[in-house]
Amino acid sequence: MLSNRLKVVSATALAPAVWGSTYLVTTEFLPPGRPLLAATVRALPAGLVLIALTRRLPQGDWWWRALVLGALNIGGFFALLFVAAYRLPGGVAATIGAIQPLLAAGLAALLLGERLTVRTAAAGVAGVAGIALLVLRADAHLDVTGVAAAAGGAVVMAAGVVLSKRWTSPAPLLATTGWQLTAGGLMLLPVALLVEGRPPVPTGANLAGYGYLAVIGTAVAYALWFRGIRALPPTKVAFLGLLSPMVATALGWLWLGQDLSAPQLVGGLVVLAALVAAQTAAPATARRTGTHPLLPPPPPLPLCKELTSMRITVFGANGNVGSRVVAEALSRGHEVTAVVRDPARAGALPPAATVRTGDARDADAVAELSAGQDLVISATRPAPGSEGELADATRALLAGLARTGVRLLLVGGAGSLTVPGGGGRTVVDDPALVPPSWRPIALACGEQLAVCRDETVVDWAYVSPPALLEPGRRTGGYRLGADELLVDDRGVSEISMEDLAVALLDEAEGPRHHRTRFTVGY
Repeated sequence: MLSNRLKVVSATALAPAVWGSTYLVTTEFLPPGRPLLAATVRALPAGLVLIALTRRLPQGDWWWRALVLGALNIGGFFALLFVAAYRLPGGVAATIGAIQPLLAAGLAALLLGERLTVRTAAAGVAGVAGIALLVLRADAHLDVTGVAAAAGGAVVMAAGVVLSKRWTSPAPLLATTGWQLTAGGLMLLPVALLVEGRPPVPTGANLAGYGYLAVIGTAVAYALWFRGIRALPPTKVAFLGLLSPMVATALGWLWLGQDLSAPQLVGGLVVLAALVAAQTAAPATARRTGTHPLLPPPPPLPLCKELTSMRITVFGANGNVGSRVVAEALSRGHEVTAVVRDPARAGALPPAATVRTGDARDADAVAELSAGQDLVISATRPAPGSEGELADATRALLAGLARTGVRLLLVGGAGSLTVPGGGGRTVVDDPALVPPSWRPIALACGEQLAVCRDETVVDWAYVSPPALLEPGRRTGGYRLGADELLVDDRGVSEISMEDLAVALLDEAEGPRHHRTRFTVGY
């Protein structure tokens, strides 16, 4: 699990690292005084090529969403960066831009329900301080317009990161990247012509520089960046942006012979410490604010309904857990697509749910039924005697979701949890918790979790219930854990199916677990 996540983080970090080379390439290979031309040439051709390769155009809401994201991530960001670069010394602009992770953390708390922790805030402040030590000069002057542009650039980039997470595209990653690059490039084109005039005839060095920025610095880098946003919490992705000024400083020292002082080295170490602190922060596992095992949860805030309403697909919707997930999601105002294999058994589902026929074991069906959705919750179980099919079924489910980029909450089993005080013994190996008749499905669920842990594209969370999961009443209270079975003061491990549904919808509305397993219980 750790190695898979590390691979995703490392691949995502390559994007800002490559962007750190932009200053070197611009000064050494491109014509001077043409930053908007460079921004347009790097974005528009790359976007059009990606669209041509994927042969996918936006559909429905994604026409305007692609325009908004293209303006935030590409067009607006590059334009504001251009103004800041011309009105401010580079160190001032980079220092102001370093507030972007803090802004992303705040927006993620507002729009995605992520909790802004003290650790994240401290890492954000440390990142700004480290960048200031790294690039800021004592004689730097301030310009109101430049400061506003630099701050605006940080705001639009933070908003672009968070909304890219909020709006999960039904199209392949490269197609979505192409849409945004094309939209941003088309916005920049008239501005570049108006401000900078007719472009000069490029030299061979110019073409090499433009080619590097378009292919490596844009098409490849932004694909890695958006892939990271799909797979990781947006705040963690935003912190990786601090690598850009670090790489720019290192290249200036190595390639251009620029001096590197002791304060700059200290600043670099501070930035690295902030990055490590942000990337290694554990997901919050506290109970929802205001809940108690004996009290119902507080009602949702009406003013936040527009922000929290989601489009959710539920596989296994007519099962014991799935039907309760459907009911809980509808009660919170979400749009639910309830997927069943046998339409004859769909009569008991609430009329407010949109019932579709499909099979979570069919990757094509999963892709079709998850396209345009915000989340998929799978609560399916194989028939007795077919437990060996569960791992392959999970691979098909993940393969379908990899095409659409939709987040997955997967209801699994408790067998792979460790027994409290058992010296590492797992639940499946404890006959008191798992009788022989339950052992096949418990072992199959362990294989299912292993399949998830090998997945490096889909943003998944695997939910292990406690030892005893039965129909009951909805209290709204529960505890969260990681890899150890939760037991109460009586030594009992249990939760009602109704409260498991509450926990699943809480995780859906405020994601805390990404590419990991968690457990719930009283």
